[in-house]
Amino acid sequence: FLKNSILAVSGNPSFDAILNHKSLLTRRFYSKKYNINVKSKWILYTMMPPGIVNNEIDVVKSICIEIAEQCIDNEVIILLRKNPNHHKNDFKNMDLPKNLVLLEHFCNYDKEKDLIVQSKEGEYEWLDLLHYCTLNISVPSTVTLEFLMLNKPVLNIGFGPDGKFNNLLSQHFDAGFYRDIFKSNDLVHKAKNLNEFMKIINTLLKTKILKKTY
Repeated sequence: FLKNSILAVSGNPSFDAILNHKSLLTRRFYSKKYNINVKSKWILYTMMPPGIVNNEIDVVKSICIEIAEQCIDNEVIILLRKNPNHHKNDFKNMDLPKNLVLLEHFCNYDKEKDLIVQSKEGEYEWLDLLHYCTLNISVPSTVTLEFLMLNKPVLNIGFGPDGKFNNLLSQHFDAGFYRDIFKSNDLVHKAKNLNEFMKIINTLLKTKILKKTY
């Protein structure tokens, strides 16, 4: 009963913005901004909201230490993007591994509107880095879907800083919007422990996608 002449199927507008995005700043600009090798492998780690797993930063540090010791490629850099719910000063004075880069945090909480707002500059940097990074590490989330939209692999983790499976994270793997993707998309990988994680990383580094440098 709806008039098809006034309807158009558009999909998710945020995905359209990602697919249509043209990088505003060069990869070299970001390499200078964050003092990282422009030709190294940039992997984007996107964090969960604080409080779900209180020690996620320790998970990130353990991953970086393991990569530095066991990775077949010594040019792998982890770019850490905090969750919009984090404070801009979180982890700022923390002693971090050399292969871990803390990205600038562009999000602020608007008390009047009760919204987390990201600046326009931050949105542009986010879209640029989606294109410049070769892999996403995170729990299943909308970010992993954004990487898949760009035909880039994602590695979902389900372990804590001890490297062992964390039951609190199993809910993300079983989410209705995401569960079936594991069965149908070969770009999605799941690591239940740190040893499994390293095997997957080293396997992916041998593929054409992660061999690419810029």
